[in-house]
Order: sequence, then structure tokens, then C-alpha cells
Amino acid sequence: MMMPLINLLPWRETRQLRRRQQFFVSLGAAVILALVSVVCLHLLITSATSTLEHDNARRGGDIAGLKRRVGEQQALLDKMRQQQTAFVRSRQLHAARLRQVQTLSTLPLSTSPDLVPDELSFAPSAIRIRGTAASALHVSRWLQTLEARTDVVNVELQALYLQSRRETDMGQDYFFHVRLGLGETDSAYRAAGDVP
Repeated sequence: MMMPLINLLPWRETRQLRRRQQFFVSLGAAVILALVSVVCLHLLITSATSTLEHDNARRGGDIAGLKRRVGEQQALLDKMRQQQTAFVRSRQLHAARLRQVQTLSTLPLSTSPDLVPDELSFAPSAIRIRGTAASALHVSRWLQTLEARTDVVNVELQALYLQSRRETDMGQDYFFHVRLGLGETDSAYRAAGDVP
């Protein structure tokens, strides 16, 4: 025969049931708390990320504005350098022209009817003279006079030849072409940044 099972300790079963319920409630609370923590952390990270992206976009705009200003300033600087270079070049040309005028004003071009200059041409550091002469001796003496000058660096006879009879005019039998080197222009005018 079998004996019926009788629960002699009902308080143990109640205690186990209560512990089980407390465990599930604690587990549910922990899961809910973990979910709330994850959502809060996600919102915090999203907010920080969007703030950083906004700051990066603003700083990127600032950097683009600064780059644009640097480009504008570089363009202005380049323009200023071009103007300075043009100014220096014009001052050098002006100094060369003054030196040419001073040299021409004291050249003995018309002292002899046997030597007639027909054409003058100018370069920044030279004067070219073409003309006719009665003889090669007149040209040679004139070249010696030019070589003795202090404002002429070098005298170069580039052409001297006897003209044909129909090309001659008033007994001017020889054609000459002389180049007078005047040296460099005054070095006082230099472009900004040039080393003397």
C-alpha cells in the first residue's frame, strides 16, 4: 500500500516560490535597467557625434574661408610683385635712356662733314649708329675718340664697307655700323626680394 504524500513543511515551498518571484523581478529590473542604460548611452553618443560633426562642419567652413583669404592675399601679393617688377624695369629703362641721352649729347657726331650718322637705334645698354663716311680713316679716328670716353664701356665696329658709286652721296664712300656699349643700368633700383 502506498502512503499519501503529505507536505509537512509548507513554509519551505512558500519561501522557494517567493525567492523565485524575487529572482524574476530582479532579473526583469536588471534587463530593463540595462536597456535604459543602452538607450541613454546611444543617445549620448549620438548627441556627441552630431555636435562634433556640426563643429567640424563649422571649422571646415572657417578653414575654407581662410584658404580663400590666403588665395586672395597671394593674388594681391603676386600683383604687387608684378607692379614692383614693372616699376623697377621702368626705372631701369629710364636710367638707361638718361644715360643714352647724356652720351648722345656729348658725342662728336657732327664735328666733321666727312662722317655723317644716318640712323640711331637704342637698346637698354647700347646705342647703334649707322652712317656714311668719306674714308675708313675718318671712321677709325672717330672710334678712337669714342674708346677714350669714360661713359662708353666698349666700342664695336660691326660693319665697314665701301659703297658702290650709285649709293654714295656727296663723297661719302664708306658705310659704317658701330655699337656703343653703355654698361649696366644703375643697380639702385631692384625688385623686392632681389639679392644685391
